[in-house]
Amino acid sequence: MGPDGSGNFTASSGNFTPLAAGTYYWIASYGNDPNNAPATTKCLDANESSVIAPKQPGIVTTAGSATTFGNTVSDSATLSNTALEPDGVTKAQGSITFKLFGPSASPSCTNTNLVFTSSPFAVNGDGPYGPTSVTPTTAGTYYWIASYTGDLPNTKSATTACGDTGETSTVPPATPAISTTATAGPVVVTTALDDTAHLSGTVPEPGGVTPAKGTITFTLYGPELSTSVCSTTLATRVVNVSGNGDYVASSGSTGTGSLTPIVPGIYNWIAVYSGDLPNDPGVSTACGDANESTTVIQLPSTIQTSQFWTPQDSATVTGGGTGSVTFNLYKNDPTCTSSGAVVYGPDVEPLNISGVASTNNTIFSVSSVGTSGDTYYWGVSYPGDATHKPVSSCVEYTGFSSLNNGGPVTSP
Repeated sequence: MGPDGSGNFTASSGNFTPLAAGTYYWIASYGNDPNNAPATTKCLDANESSVIAPKQPGIVTTAGSATTFGNTVSDSATLSNTALEPDGVTKAQGSITFKLFGPSASPSCTNTNLVFTSSPFAVNGDGPYGPTSVTPTTAGTYYWIASYTGDLPNTKSATTACGDTGETSTVPPATPAISTTATAGPVVVTTALDDTAHLSGTVPEPGGVTPAKGTITFTLYGPELSTSVCSTTLATRVVNVSGNGDYVASSGSTGTGSLTPIVPGIYNWIAVYSGDLPNDPGVSTACGDANESTTVIQLPSTIQTSQFWTPQDSATVTGGGTGSVTFNLYKNDPTCTSSGAVVYGPDVEPLNISGVASTNNTIFSVSSVGTSGDTYYWGVSYPGDATHKPVSSCVEYTGFSSLNNGGPVTSP
């Protein structure tokens, strides 16, 4: 050291590199010489302290998204700019913890939407840490926060912020699928139609326990001219869903119209699953899909013939007789005398001006049942009048050797 222009002397200390952050205090002491007394500064004198600040580390993270629902999301961190511990040898210690928040449409990281906290990852200086992973049970966008505890006194703590670049993971919704099987045709009119939907690929509601809910709405169209036209709604049915499985239109508790067509034609179905967001979006079959049509045809017709013979008779009284004629029909009695053989009569009919009387039989006929070999005889009598004598006749008969009605004939 040497004097300045005022006779003062300036001295500088040697360099010193502290190994621990904090506040350091200087004391300067002057010995003496023959002309000057000793002198010293005091601890905490103004301008006699030096502050060594701890280092602020950097933390950068990289989050991973799920490729499909049910896959994991992940996060990892790279720590940098840490300081050695006060011994000058040991690397910064502490730990890094990852937290996952969501789902939400915009960054939101609060205790109310915290879904996962990782176990702490022990730190040993700068470097990569993680990854940690979790399988969310709700589709949507998630946000990570990575927090480093620090290692005082030399290394401060560090944390990422909600919504930082590289700190977002997405979980896509599931991809349900629906196919259907309609009543196989052709069927005849007045046959009830049905459709079965095969729902697959759904996932449980958030929480991972309750099966996917929602409804399947079946719509029956027809009659149409082709399997690719769905313009005339005949009926609808709504069925409640509980996870994957088969659902039948006719089991629906609500809906409109009848599932029983009364007009021939082509009938087509469309089945629509409403979905159960956020995990399960809706899905639908399309008009003209395979197995979604039933052809309805006319009912077959059957004709059965049954012939019968209704006997009638007429009598003419010559000579201008008046009054009436009595007709009796006898079965297998050629004498026309047995009252037990009468199958029709007595039928008393008046003579007209021409002396003719005719039966008016509407109650007796001969069918194919029990006719073969039977003979029927008409017994006809005229009681006479003031100028005509009575007369009887038993000379008419009809015999049956066969009367065949054949069998039924059905349309193709």
